[in-house]
Order: sequence, then structure tokens, then C-alpha cells
Amino acid sequence: MKELYALDWSPDGKSLAYGWQDEIWVVQEPAYERSHVVSIYNRGRIDDVSWSPSGQYLAFHGDQFLEEFWGEFIWVVKGDGTGLKNLTTDPPFYPLRALAINEWLDDQTLTINLWEGTGAQSLYQVDRISGKATLLIGYGDSKIPVQTHGGSYDWSPTREHIVINQAGHLVLVNVSQASELWFSTMEEPPSEIFRGWSQDDQQFLYSQWDKERGGYNLWLWDVARGEGEKVLPHVYQAALSPDGSRVAFLRQEERPGWVPARVKPEVSPEDWPPALTAGMLNLETGKTILYGAAGYRANEGPRYWQGGQPVWSPDGELVVYWGEEGDVWVVSADGQWRQRLTQGMEIIQVLWSPDGGKLVLRSFDHAWIIERPVH
Repeated sequence: MKELYALDWSPDGKSLAYGWQDEIWVVQEPAYERSHVVSIYNRGRIDDVSWSPSGQYLAFHGDQFLEEFWGEFIWVVKGDGTGLKNLTTDPPFYPLRALAINEWLDDQTLTINLWEGTGAQSLYQVDRISGKATLLIGYGDSKIPVQTHGGSYDWSPTREHIVINQAGHLVLVNVSQASELWFSTMEEPPSEIFRGWSQDDQQFLYSQWDKERGGYNLWLWDVARGEGEKVLPHVYQAALSPDGSRVAFLRQEERPGWVPARVKPEVSPEDWPPALTAGMLNLETGKTILYGAAGYRANEGPRYWQGGQPVWSPDGELVVYWGEEGDVWVVSADGQWRQRLTQGMEIIQVLWSPDGGKLVLRSFDHAWIIERPVH
């Protein structure tokens, strides 16, 4: 049974918050001794936690048993455990409506995804102090009056844009102008997956299904020019470097990949996922470096078919990825050095500290803090 849930580094990189069953804990450097922050009673379960930009507050999502059913809520609390407040007590929030933390916009404002049924979502903004909820995008009178809603919402770093995934169709929204740009029409099959913004707000990566050859190609969208460029074929997962000049990627090969022994009997060979190769593309020179065979990370569901997105160190010098047998590897961006970090462990989350000095590896029921690998 999974007991350890999502982790989040504080903005200064000195503290790590995590949920354990119905409790929030914080560990702090240098000894990383843990301290209790808050508990949610009535058989509560916490499954997400997020520091505010200043590191003063923690927002967390979880379930709570309410007599005959489980209800979902989002709370906020100070880092010292005081000032616990439920942000989802008033309409449109209701315990039986699924919701999720979207993002902190600032220390006073949190955005929340609210499911409207059949997989559709609206995006709400909630004031931490007053608890007032404002509909940003969704069903009804929206603050950002665009026609698109019902998917996931990915803010750009400057909050000037949002990419909406509308059932496999990407839509770019200019927040101040309330304009929207569709990458394909709803009459076309779902074919696009958002992969991440550049820090300067000017570009983002996305995968698009190749209608003629099958498989996903990797595209880079230029916001200023309003056009995209295919940068790599047969690439499903990818991540931009912090400075936006390089892309760490997982290339799909035309052969079956390695399947963990514990799930192999359940899956026929023709259903095995394709083999993967990890590599890096320099967008300025067009040069590609291949790191070697890659694989799939342990999924929090029943199967392994989740390509783990490569994770850049904050300084862009190192890349962490899942190897062919599901182990975690770290490689220098130039491919000259590589080191295995785990062996035979089901790691489901990798998280660099903001300063890049430490790395957290999380399994289903444990987490390890390690110093930055030296090469």
C-alpha cells in the first residue's frame, strides 16, 4: 500500500515537505530531522503538497472521510503548522467534486483545477486570506473569457500565457488579451501532448502524433512568431534545459522495450511498450548526443507504461533519467560521464533542490535525499 506521497522542496532549498498518510512533515538541513506540521483527522489521506513562492505557506490536497463518503479538499497552512485553513468550503467547491492544486501565482493566490464531470475541468483562483474563489477559465462567467475549457492548464513562467490540453488538442491562451490559438480542430483525432515551457516564456515543447508514420514527433513552439518547428522524430518524452538551449529526450525505437518481470506475465509481447534511447539535442547547433538505452519509470498505477520525463539539474549540467531496466541514472549534459543512482528500486519521482545541490528519489513508500553526484 502506498503511504508516502508527493514531495516539494522549499524555494530556498533548505526544507523538504511531504505527506505521510494523514500528516504533513518537513525535514530541514543540515541533519534533515523531521518535524510535524499538521494532521488531517477523520481518516484523512494527503496526496499532494506545494510550497508558496516565499516558502511561508504550504498548500496540500487530500481526502477526508465524511460519515458515508470520502470528500476532497485543499488546505493551506503556515510552514510552522499554524493557521490551518480549508480553501474549498464554499461553492463551487463540494466534497464530491474532484479537484487538484494547479499552481501558486503568488503567496496569496492559488489556482485550483475543479472537475466538472466527464473529465472536464475548470480553472479557479482562490484567495488564501478571504477564501474567495474566482472562475478564471471554465463553465460560466470567466475572468479570462475564452471559449476553450475542460482540460489541463499549464501556466507560463511569467503567467502571460496558459497552454490548455483540451482532450488531446493543445490551445495557447494569451491571458491579458483573452485570445486562444488552437493547434488542431476537435474534428481531428487527439494528437498533442504538452511537454514544458522555457523559463523566458517564449517557447514550449509538445509532442504531436505522426498521422502518416505513427508515433510521436517532438515540436518546439515559438510564441513570438506564432509557429512551431519539428525538432525530433519519434520522440515522446522530452524536457527543455533551464536556459532553453537544449532538449533532453527519450526516442522511441522500432522494437519492444524491456518489461519488468513482475508484470511480464500479464502483458502479451505485442503490447509491450517500445524501447527507448535517451539523448540530448542542442537547439542552437542541431547536434544530437545519445546517452544510451532508457526505459520506463514505475507508475503509481498497476503498470509500468509511463515514460519518465528526463530531469535537468537547475544549472543545466546534469540530466537524470530512467534506464532500460527502470533504474535511475545521472549523466553529464555532454554525455561524457554517467552514473547509476539506483538498482532494483521502483523510483517514481525525481526532484532536484532549487540550488541543484541535492536530489530526492522517491519510491512508493520511501524517499532518499542524496548529495549532487560529482563527476
